[in-house]
Amino acid sequence: MQKDYNRKIIYLRYHLGHQGDNKSRKMSMAEITSESIVWIFDVFGQDWLCSMLRNQTPAYIINEDFNAVEPSNYHVYCTPLWLAENTRLIVKNLPQYQDYKTQHIFNFMINKKQINRFLCMKLVEMFELSNYDYTWSGVDSKFDMTNILNELAHLGKDSPLSAEQQSLLLAEVKIPQKFFHNIGITDNSYIRYPDNSWTWNHGLNNIFSGSVVSLITESLSFEKSTVFTEKTAYAILGKTFPLWVGGGVNQAQRFEEMGFDVFNDVIDHGYQHYDTLIERCYYAFKHNLHMLSDYEYASKIRESMMDRLEHNQQLLKNKQVDNFCKQQISQWPEDLQHDIGSKLKSYFEE
Repeated sequence: MQKDYNRKIIYLRYHLGHQGDNKSRKMSMAEITSESIVWIFDVFGQDWLCSMLRNQTPAYIINEDFNAVEPSNYHVYCTPLWLAENTRLIVKNLPQYQDYKTQHIFNFMINKKQINRFLCMKLVEMFELSNYDYTWSGVDSKFDMTNILNELAHLGKDSPLSAEQQSLLLAEVKIPQKFFHNIGITDNSYIRYPDNSWTWNHGLNNIFSGSVVSLITESLSFEKSTVFTEKTAYAILGKTFPLWVGGGVNQAQRFEEMGFDVFNDVIDHGYQHYDTLIERCYYAFKHNLHMLSDYEYASKIRESMMDRLEHNQQLLKNKQVDNFCKQQISQWPEDLQHDIGSKLKSYFEE
């Protein structure tokens, strides 16, 4: 007879740049035992997880943001519950009519100060791309590039950047601030806004829907994990070709495993397999430069594949992410499914 554990769930939250005060960290660590289930909100790095758990090994670790955590010193059961929940919110409040007429080749959206997002803008400048629409909070046009320079030094002769291009990376971003909302900057790192449904209906819908390609800068930096947020959902809702600039390894592969089309026949996703962040960012542009620079070519490709783009959108609207999450969870240990059952209900209830 299977033991009815009813283990205690301990919730931890990681905020980029804010790991919580020492008191709350000590309390959380003191509560964790070998019978605990640790449920982690938000995207985190391995160093943070190790610092939180130290030598303690809970029964299970769960995360609702990642698709994959790799490599990891701990086994983390993860599935994109946050994406499923937020996608339902956005879809529920979609405008009745949306125009998908191509106005520009690509788009990007950048709010929080994060290394791959800074690299995205610098590479737009470096490749002298001009036909795009975007949002950028403009919270800071500078970034500490020490870790990127270390990556380039480690690559040596295999570095994709010339000395001149490396110098360009060290300069300030020249792309002007362009944001649709401003109720104050938080911690000098991002601008607050009501919610993801509101942002879609107050400007992002037109930016994405008028684009061929979405440059997606997901919520990762140097981690080799995989995560999808509203940034990816927007790309699919806008009927665009997704191109993940920086962030995790195997982003396109993981999204395809979720059941979505990643358009391998027109987008070169080879960048996703590179070892360093700078390579994943650089080759996302380099290998797709024709698409990102030739409006006539890009717009014709989009028009010819509108049926597939529509199918991707319908999958998202019809709860493909929910179905993927449920399928993943069904493969988790039965005792874990039992102990988190009541918590999971809140993610799938309308």
